[in-house]
Amino acid sequence: TTIDVQAQRAANAAALDAEIPEGAQMAIVGLDPETGAILAMVGHKPRPGVAPGELNRATQSARQPGSSFKPIVYATAFELGGFHQATVLIDEPATFLTRGQPPYEPVNWDDQFMGLLTVREHMNLSRNIPAVKTLEAASAEAVAARARELGYDVQPYFSLALGAFEATPLQHASGFGAFANAGVHVEPHLVTRVEDADGNVLFEAEPRRKQVWTP
Repeated sequence: TTIDVQAQRAANAAALDAEIPEGAQMAIVGLDPETGAILAMVGHKPRPGVAPGELNRATQSARQPGSSFKPIVYATAFELGGFHQATVLIDEPATFLTRGQPPYEPVNWDDQFMGLLTVREHMNLSRNIPAVKTLEAASAEAVAARARELGYDVQPYFSLALGAFEATPLQHASGFGAFANAGVHVEPHLVTRVEDADGNVLFEAEPRRKQVWTP
């Protein structure tokens, strides 16, 4: 397998020591973005004396990534929409229209508006309305297409800009791996090779590689 013993021990220790609310759960995924190898994985919050369940939350529990998806929206606009870090957008009340759908009126987490700021500032502050404007400029279809290349299962809605879809921790970690790998997304995998008792190779991983972003 691809598991790195030292990384897995570190993940186990981090999960054991993690302070999370009573009754909550967690997951950890560690990847090599260049190869797609899963180096460490924890699928539950370990508790002394409690046996782990069957559910691996790293690979089976889908949750909304929320604002952590915004870099993918901005990156698409940089490459396809003519945006750059100094592009100026206005953070103000906005309504977005899609034929056959009710009007979409996103709000910011603090119910305030920052006015004119650069894309860099809006991203640093995680402003919602500028993120949706950025998706509109690049087109929801283009952002969704890039997201699918990164391994997400998404549809081209305005709410995509705010991570209003579901993904597993493994999918999300893998998607972001392309940023660390010169724009190349590598399909994550856990099994490198399978051999029989005589050493014959029955399976060898050939993870899919895709140039999603320019370096």
